[in-house]
Amino acid sequence: MQDFLSIKGNFETSSVPEILFSIFKDKETGILKCTRLGVEKLVYLHEGKIVFATSSDPDDRLGESLLKYGDISMSQFIEASKLITPERRLGTILCDMNAITPDHLLEGLKRQVIDVVYSIFQWKTGDWELILTDLEDDKIVLFNISMEKFIFDGVRQINYLTKILNGLSSIINSPIKTPDADRILMNVNLDPDENHVLSLCNGNYDIQAICNLSYLSNLETCKIIWAFKAIGAVTFISKGIEQKESKEDVKAEYELMDIVESYNDIMTFIYDFVSNKCSDNVDEIINESLKQINSLYENRLTGMDLNYGRVDLDSLLQNFSDLSGDDRKNHLVDILEELVYTLIIQSKTFLSSTDHKLLFSEIARLKG
Repeated sequence: MQDFLSIKGNFETSSVPEILFSIFKDKETGILKCTRLGVEKLVYLHEGKIVFATSSDPDDRLGESLLKYGDISMSQFIEASKLITPERRLGTILCDMNAITPDHLLEGLKRQVIDVVYSIFQWKTGDWELILTDLEDDKIVLFNISMEKFIFDGVRQINYLTKILNGLSSIINSPIKTPDADRILMNVNLDPDENHVLSLCNGNYDIQAICNLSYLSNLETCKIIWAFKAIGAVTFISKGIEQKESKEDVKAEYELMDIVESYNDIMTFIYDFVSNKCSDNVDEIINESLKQINSLYENRLTGMDLNYGRVDLDSLLQNFSDLSGDDRKNHLVDILEELVYTLIIQSKTFLSSTDHKLLFSEIARLKG
C-alpha cells in the first residue's frame, strides 16, 4: 500500500481559498476530500493545480452539467444515460452519438470540475482532509487553469458574510499591495471596479474607508479585498481605532451583521431541507413567505429575495435606513424571526408530518 500524509480540518476554522492557495504555493500533489451532510466532493491537485474533481451529489454529474448549460437536449441525456456501463462512460457515449464533439466534451468536463470546486467555496460547515499522494493517470486532466484567477473568482462568488469577515480578520485593517501583486494579478483580468478597489489598497485606507470610496456595495468590496488577500496580492496593516464613537459604530455594525447572518444560516438550512424533500415547491414557499411578511411589516422587504435562503445584507439594511440604534435592531430581529416562522409554516403544506417535525426540531436546535 502506498504511504501518504493526511492533514484534516473543518470549514468552521478554515476556508477553501486558504486551503487551495496553500496547496498552490507549496506545489502539493494529492486529493482534497470535502464532506458535508452526507455529500462527498473530491478535488484532485497536481503540483498545486486543480486537475480533476468528483462529487457524490447527483446534480454535479457531467450529464446534468451538460444539460444545465444547454449543451445537450433532455432526450439525448436520457438516451445516453440508458447506455452507460462500467466500461463506457457518458461522455464517450455522447460523442459516439454525435451529440457533442471530443473538444466540446473536454470543455464541459472542465466546466463541471470548476462548478464542483466553486460549490465547496460556499460551505460554512463540514470537514476536509488533504491526502498528499500521487494521483492515478486518469485523474490528471490538464485544464490549464490559472489558480490565482480561479481562487479570486471563487471568493467573488461567496455570499456568506461571516466567511467574508473572517477572511478580512477586521474591517479596521488597512490593505496594502504586496511586492508580488503585479505578477500575481497578471492572469486575473481585473475589471474597472476591481482595479479601483486595488488602487485604494495602498496602506492609507482601512477596509471601512475603502468600502465608502468604492463604487460597489460594501459586501462586494469586502469580497474583492478578501480575494486579493487570498491570492497574496495584498497584505494587511493593523491599525487601532482611537475614537470611542468609531468603536461603537463598528461594534453596532458587527452586531447587525451577526444578527442577519445567524438568521441567514437558519433560512439556508430551511431552503436546503425543503429543496431535498420537494424541490419543485421551494420557490413557491419563499415567494409566499416574503409576500406575507412584506405586507405585515409595511413593505420592509420590498425588492428583497431569498437567494438560496439568504437575504442580502446591504439591501436589507437599506430598507431600514430610516431607523437607528436599538429601534433598528429590534425591528430587524422581529421581521427576520417572523420570516423564519412563516417559512416553516408554508413548508408544512408540502412536507410530510414526519419531515415537518424534523425541520421544526432542527430549527430549534440551530437557535440554541
